Amino acid sequence: MKKSPQKVSLLITWAIGWYLLTTIILMIIFGIS
Repeated sequence: MKKSPQKVSLLITWAIGWYLLTTIILMIIFGIS
């Protein structure tokens, strides 16, 4: 079984996206309170 590079890059993109989203949400929550 070989890993397709597309799946790996998609996973990395998702990870970065979730990280940025979480960071922004936390900044907004802690910025308001």
